[in-house]
Amino acid sequence: MIYSARLGLETGTEMQLKFAKKWELITGAQVSYTGYNIVSHRVHPALATLVLKDADGHNYTKNYITYYGNGHNENQIVLPNYNVQISLPVGLQYEVWGNKKVQVKIASGVQPSLVLNSHSYLLSTDGRNYVEDPDLLRNVNLNTSFSSSVSFRSNNLKWHIGPTVRYQVLSTFKDIYPVKEHLIDYGIRIGISK
Repeated sequence: MIYSARLGLETGTEMQLKFAKKWELITGAQVSYTGYNIVSHRVHPALATLVLKDADGHNYTKNYITYYGNGHNENQIVLPNYNVQISLPVGLQYEVWGNKKVQVKIASGVQPSLVLNSHSYLLSTDGRNYVEDPDLLRNVNLNTSFSSSVSFRSNNLKWHIGPTVRYQVLSTFKDIYPVKEHLIDYGIRIGISK
């Protein structure tokens, strides 16, 4: 597989509840867009097969007609894979260091997520082609996150900036598809509060 990351975006709101001198409970709501591109090539209509597992663990096959091969050649094409999720994060934030003007904090949490829109190409069992099957994509997922931030005041606003990492705990695909995909997103988080 040849693939490359797509630019992602996350926006949302956060509430903080201080329950100890340096600890806060954080929650809120966010919408995120993540994805990646697969380098493929056009092929004449071809038969592609997925070997899937039913609820009892028995294998069965599902056949598709596809126009996309694995790898690249002169008929190269880019296949976009993406998802849009709405999440309700819950976590803890700890103030590592701070004074009245500047604070350094770390945070970690879980993000139950509802997949609003998703599109993904699945690799055939023999590894030669890509197929589309929206019925094999998961509708609900769970993510975890870890971030650090520096907060400082500028006029009447408080700015928060720092790196964040998000890991998708459940596979993009339902359990009947044997290939597991756990996406990791790296980014910079910027926030404003009063």
